Amino acid sequence: MPRDDDVVEDTYTSEQTRTLCGAIIEAIAQYRGMDPHTVDFALYEYIEPDALTRLLQHDTSQNALIQFTADDTQITLYGDDQVEIRVNSIPDEPYSFLE
Repeated sequence: MPRDDDVVEDTYTSEQTRTLCGAIIEAIAQYRGMDPHTVDFALYEYIEPDALTRLLQHDTSQNALIQFTADDTQITLYGDDQVEIRVNSIPDEPYSFLE
C-alpha cells in the first residue's frame, strides 16, 4: 500500500506502442505496487477512455490539464503532444503541473 507521500510520474507520447489509457493503468498499478497485467482496475469506471484520448490527442493545439480520482488515488494528466502522468494519494489541496 502506498504512503501518502508516494508519487508515480510517467510520460506518454503517441510514438509509444502502448496507448494513453494503458500508460495511465500502468502508472496506477506501479503506484499501488501491482503488476499492470493483473491489476483489478477498470479505467472506464472513473472516466471515459475514448473522450480522454480525444482530449489529449497529439494534434491538439493547446495543453490540457485533466485531473480525476479513482478510489483513494488522484490522477493528473497534463500536456498535448507529450502527456505527463502523475499518480498520488488524494491531497488536501489539488496538485497542479502549473505551479
